[in-house]
Amino acid sequence: MLTHVQLSHIGVARLARALECELDGAGQMLRKEVGANLFLTPPSSQGFQPHYDGHDVLIVQLEGDKTWELFDPVQDIRVGMEGDRVPPDQLSPIRDSFQLRQGDVLYIPRGLPHVARSTIRNSLHLTLSIVPTTWTDYFTENLKCRNDVDTRVSEKSESPILKIDSGRATDLKKRLRRRWLSMLSALPETAPWTDSKTSVPEGVRLAEGVIADVQLRPTGDGIDLRLPGGEIRLGAEASEAVERILDGQFISLDSLSLGGRSDDSKARFLQRLIEIGLASPASE
Repeated sequence: MLTHVQLSHIGVARLARALECELDGAGQMLRKEVGANLFLTPPSSQGFQPHYDGHDVLIVQLEGDKTWELFDPVQDIRVGMEGDRVPPDQLSPIRDSFQLRQGDVLYIPRGLPHVARSTIRNSLHLTLSIVPTTWTDYFTENLKCRNDVDTRVSEKSESPILKIDSGRATDLKKRLRRRWLSMLSALPETAPWTDSKTSVPEGVRLAEGVIADVQLRPTGDGIDLRLPGGEIRLGAEASEAVERILDGQFISLDSLSLGGRSDDSKARFLQRLIEIGLASPASE
């Protein structure tokens, strides 16, 4: 078993990032980045006893075959995102049994007990873990932003009112998304176009598989651009260009304003956007 493969294998990293983009675009908030573990099972073997996972998983069969058995969902799942073994006397009769072959993909929702056995050949599969944001995260974030919840409690204390209006709810969701984005890892590669000798691109577009967030600094003198792997500070004149790129527009030197700066400055700015992974060289 190899864990956290998305941190070392560029192909797996891109697959995980594409899944994150799809879920983020569909409005599904995540608590952490999509994880990837690789499992190699010898012939006629079983790696784990029947169990359920505390998060959703996608199984991608890479080599060989594996027989999967699914059971009825567990009714009382522990709070949080931890999985657990299921004793034999608590398992339902097998509800489904099938083989995964090379190229097959299986979705197993949180709390669904399952067990897998290899056939007469070695089996290699990739497990992608999807950990969604829960109401626990939501209300915890709300508590962190309040000043009255850290007050000492006595017998005469009254509970604080935790009412959340629509504006507050929107802000909490933004906070949770930014927290998730800050935990995402950069793709494990060095972009080949970061060489200083690279020619100036005709223009740029949003790089494939980018998840980003732009926040105007309170002082109004620039923007904070959050990308997987870190945060970059850009001047206020960059705000319009970054917003256009995130909107999917093509940006060329001629269409770039940057407060009337020279073409050399504009070219360096586009190159910077490429280097940080926000944009890719493109032609209209």
